[in-house]
Amino acid sequence: MYYRKTMKTLLLPYQLIFLLLIGGVSIGFGQGVVKGYAAKPVYEAGQVWSYKTRLDEKASTLVILKVEYDKELGKIVHIALRDLKMKRSGGGLLTRANHLPFAESAINESVVKMLSKDEELPNFLEGYDLWKKAFDAKEASVYTIPVAEAVEAMESTFNR
Repeated sequence: MYYRKTMKTLLLPYQLIFLLLIGGVSIGFGQGVVKGYAAKPVYEAGQVWSYKTRLDEKASTLVILKVEYDKELGKIVHIALRDLKMKRSGGGLLTRANHLPFAESAINESVVKMLSKDEELPNFLEGYDLWKKAFDAKEASVYTIPVAEAVEAMESTFNR
């Protein structure tokens, strides 16, 4: 009787540790990634992503052009957009944007799925150079809103 009682007392802490370990493994690995702890995507030039688009632009994609770091803003992700349907005041549609700078957090909020990794980059350097000169002079910044909201804002600005 004494032996049994002692063994129960000794086994209980080990059983608890065992259950916690098994429970931790099943929570941490059984479902892949625990919500809220997913790794942030690593953006690289040439990646093509689907993103949360405006309703009439479901086929639109974004292309990562360049990623750079700013000590005040953190990572800046430069993108191009394809298959847009931005209305122009003079008629017609604007279907591409070859350079748009975004805060990484805005891109994280926007992207859905990486579609490819080796897209040929459009010629964005002229737009980038203009932005960079203005940015360095503190006359320009980056979008901090989701991509679809930025597209909506651009369309609204073009049609004033």
